[in-house]
Amino acid sequence: MPNKSLESISNTLPNEQVFLEFLHRCIDEICGRKGPAYEVFKSSANWSLEEFREFTKSIKIFFYEAVTKHWHKDELLENLGDLESSRQQLVLECLEIRKDEINVALQRDTCAISGPVLEDFDWSLKWVMGSSKLSSLREPLLTVDFHTSQGREKATSISSETKPKINTVSLELDKQELKTLVSALQKAQDVLTRIPIARLFKKRRVEQLDAVKGLLAMKSYEKQYKMVTAIAEKVFTVIQSSRVVLEGSDYIPGISVFPEDEHTLDALSNILENTALFGDVLLRLPEISQQIFSKKHEWEVLYGWSLNFCSQTSLLDRQTAKLVDLVNQELNYTERQPDYVNPYQRKQLKSNKTSKDDTIPNKTVKKKKKEYKKGPRMTLGEL
Repeated sequence: MPNKSLESISNTLPNEQVFLEFLHRCIDEICGRKGPAYEVFKSSANWSLEEFREFTKSIKIFFYEAVTKHWHKDELLENLGDLESSRQQLVLECLEIRKDEINVALQRDTCAISGPVLEDFDWSLKWVMGSSKLSSLREPLLTVDFHTSQGREKATSISSETKPKINTVSLELDKQELKTLVSALQKAQDVLTRIPIARLFKKRRVEQLDAVKGLLAMKSYEKQYKMVTAIAEKVFTVIQSSRVVLEGSDYIPGISVFPEDEHTLDALSNILENTALFGDVLLRLPEISQQIFSKKHEWEVLYGWSLNFCSQTSLLDRQTAKLVDLVNQELNYTERQPDYVNPYQRKQLKSNKTSKDDTIPNKTVKKKKKEYKKGPRMTLGEL
């Protein structure tokens, strides 16, 4: 739905520089810093205090949804409505510059719900020459101060800054303890890095299932076969090229640290999405899919690799993990369970049987007329 507030703000702020400044101040407030001040902007726009609050809230919601829902350019433009093109460009540039900052702030605020959040840290290195027990110790010790916050205080006025409550935790660590701490922090960072890609994957899965429904709605077997072939060609081209990227990187699922560079993350997303997409097609149209596989053995081998790779990433939600397990059994990549049944094929067979039964015309059973014996009958008067 187009954001009408953005259009209203643009109309009441004719100066583009002031408009851009207002956008950045709203993002500052999302990030926990000082937001837009009514006293500053009321001179540039004839806003009431209530309008100012409403516009600030609308801008924050727009940027929040753009980041959390991973809107692409078309979705952003759709939500910008009839905003003039020069102003649309300003909004897009502002989002591109501050997107990572907003994402970090939202993750921090989410973490603040459950416990302390690390805001900053300081460290110093000491060289211990001795102790009460040993006259000559000569051991390095690292002192680390972690500055953590427990949630955020609510702003007392529109222009006030939301400040976190800061607590400091101090640790003194030797070499081994430092290694343990660094390992724990790397694992925490690994989990946080996975969150955006997992959310995006979940969104793509909804879009893919809608596309598969359209494929199943085709009545012609020939059209379905051509469409599945086209999907397979695209899917396995993407998987192969993404595999080259991942094998050229240092990322090994389940072993190495989760990748951070955009090129590797894109390759990882492509493999997850395309593996799941073809799994949906294969389980719902197994006869067509396996016919295609029989002609393209290299695809069958590549798909086995991608299924195994996806299982090792720990990025699959429960439903997609179940899908991968069913596909492995359907293609006999893994041993089938004694009670294995392709649930989607069973549903389709049941549906086909129901449709056939509906086409059989109901035979009308004619009632047999009662037969009367011929011959003379006695009337009531004759009795």
